Amino acid sequence: ASAMLALGKAFEAEMLAAVQAAIDAAQEDKNFWHIEKATWGKIQGQSVDYAILEKTDQIVCVRFSGAWSDLGDWNAVAGQLPHDGEGNFLNGTASQIDCQNTTLWSASDGTQLVGLGLENIVTVVMDDAVLVADAAHSIHPLAGQGMNLGLSDVRVLAQELANANASGLPVSSPVALKRYQRQRKTENLAMMAAMEGFKRGFGSANPLAVIARNVGLNLVDQRDGLKRWFMKQALS
Repeated sequence: ASAMLALGKAFEAEMLAAVQAAIDAAQEDKNFWHIEKATWGKIQGQSVDYAILEKTDQIVCVRFSGAWSDLGDWNAVAGQLPHDGEGNFLNGTASQIDCQNTTLWSASDGTQLVGLGLENIVTVVMDDAVLVADAAHSIHPLAGQGMNLGLSDVRVLAQELANANASGLPVSSPVALKRYQRQRKTENLAMMAAMEGFKRGFGSANPLAVIARNVGLNLVDQRDGLKRWFMKQALS
């Protein structure tokens, strides 16, 4: 970590200082930390590849031949846990009846988590928060975008629920949930299609696919605007 911070200071000192300022001004909220928004919002995002890896001669590649998963979606997370005969994983005070391929994780001693007839669901209960997610809502982990999409889902859902509450609607209102669905469906499908395209393009030995891939990469590499757009999509 110290080596990466030193390289960051050498090559992206302004960005590193802004990140440090945002973290230093963060505020604690029970078990959460809220990074200072104004400073964080001014950071000009840059991937670690362009910011550091392409500029230093102090990094080497080491071949790795073991099993690997970057935990890009909830299915990948669940796949690393032990399961019962129906594909369920239970932790803490959680229990289940007639569930399949479901992860129930309770880290709260005062809350009994029970799954009834669930399928492909992930639920995590903490003392001050509850997460319920669709484990079938997945994306190929090629670029690690599953987490970004999940965080965006949570952000939009929270905003729509807050809007519904302000309008006097119950949080279970179909109107609010439909608004959430409309906002997220297009981006999620587009990202899933893009990652599937990358997987097929880079996994193909077809000469035409290789040529198209190389032309596309060279085109992006020669145009700073395109590179910044792709980085923004990856970091958003």
